[in-house]
Amino acid sequence: MVDRFRAGRLNRKNTRWLESRTTNGKQIKEMEALARTRFVRISPQKLRLVCNLVAGKTVEQALSILQFTPKKGAKVVSKTLMAAVANARDQQNVDEDRLFVKRVTADTGPTWKRSLQRAHMHATPILKRTSHLTVVVDEHAT
Repeated sequence: MVDRFRAGRLNRKNTRWLESRTTNGKQIKEMEALARTRFVRISPQKLRLVCNLVAGKTVEQALSILQFTPKKGAKVVSKTLMAAVANARDQQNVDEDRLFVKRVTADTGPTWKRSLQRAHMHATPILKRTSHLTVVVDEHAT
């Protein structure tokens, strides 16, 4: 049986071991921290609009962009980004000024199905979509 934690999957501390790489003869182990917010009551399509704004930016730039974005998803992404930064700070002792948003994904969650009664005994389906948001932060290599 393969050990899940050494096979590259997530461990319990929301950190991921990546392949160690060699730079100028020094072997460096990269770490990334993530935070997840599940079952968010917003459609993934609307959440991805906000996610695309902050992907690849530094944490400071991403938070300032989210602060002035007039969308509901901006608040959700901002809180999840702050949680990812806190995970990185607490578990890996990284410098917060060197963190950047490596990946932001908004995946589809379960859909609540409702119906709206219409004329002549018909019903129109209403799909209330939910999302799973994942934010991954990493440290810039120097």
